[in-house]
Amino acid sequence: MQLAVCRGRPAKFPSRSRPRGTISSARSLRGMVKWRSVGGPGDSARLARSDRTMDLPRYCIVGARPVKAIETEDGGMDILAYDWSTGEFARHMEFLTRVCLPDEEVEVVSQEQFDAQVAELRARLK
Repeated sequence: MQLAVCRGRPAKFPSRSRPRGTISSARSLRGMVKWRSVGGPGDSARLARSDRTMDLPRYCIVGARPVKAIETEDGGMDILAYDWSTGEFARHMEFLTRVCLPDEEVEVVSQEQFDAQVAELRARLK
């Protein structure tokens, strides 16, 4: 199954028009809609709506930095990254794409693995 999500700019879809519901900014993640190609070999590809969304919270290690995506009180999403100088988490929306669409440098981990990595980094900070 192939998913396409717009990352702040129009995505290339099989048809020339951009389907309604694609993501154009971080603020529109609350009603996030993903699109997938459907159709068999030889059929012209068309887009179908997928009601699956990303589960929150999501814990990731991006390179060596712990980053988490959490749900906000109003139902939105916030991205918090480990601050190397303070050992605390601060808002870093520049990691949004990497958390939503992980690549080979991003490892999605459990909360226990994430907490262990954070504890290890904080111990080195002292």
